[in-house]
Amino acid sequence: IWLERVEKELPQVIEKLDTFKKNDAIGNPPLWHSGKYGMISPDTLHRLNTLCDIEKYFGGLNNKNAAEIGVGYGGLCFALSSFYDIKSYELVDLDNVVALSKKYLSALGVEVASCETEDFDLTISEFCIAELDNKGISDYFQRYIQKSKAIYLMMNPEPFKWPKKRLDDFHDSLSEDFVIEIHEEFPKMVDSNYLIVGYKK
Repeated sequence: IWLERVEKELPQVIEKLDTFKKNDAIGNPPLWHSGKYGMISPDTLHRLNTLCDIEKYFGGLNNKNAAEIGVGYGGLCFALSSFYDIKSYELVDLDNVVALSKKYLSALGVEVASCETEDFDLTISEFCIAELDNKGISDYFQRYIQKSKAIYLMMNPEPFKWPKKRLDDFHDSLSEDFVIEIHEEFPKMVDSNYLIVGYKK
């Protein structure tokens, strides 16, 4: 499903699929035989699906300042940096996780420039925000989300037992600064997962 979406919406990605496959060169990920495109990891396809979202909702990241909350090993940063000429990309996570992602990105020839200002064109969080306690959410909200022109927040509140009031309060807080849209996760992996897209008022 992810691959079919990329073929339909961003054929330019298919043209340089070998570049994105470099994401599979480190860490020995499980690979899937895609047929005409050969072996590729589901994780790489997941990153390309997010790239489609970024293009669809925000028109891309060329010459933009981005921040990602919860960077993992750096796979999304690699995918986005391989497609866009990004001005800066702030890696936001625990210190040891940021160190790991920088090591991984450096091994693939991606040097990440930190944002020289405190303003971001887009703040991204794929599930990380929903996994934080109230203090963590408040901290990242003030440091990144409120200072961003747009937000992309993939949410998975169910495993972390968010009560309805907490979820409503979070949406209300976002709505003070952003015009927000709620979209279904694509493809739908878990019933309670959903996407928040927001644009600064």
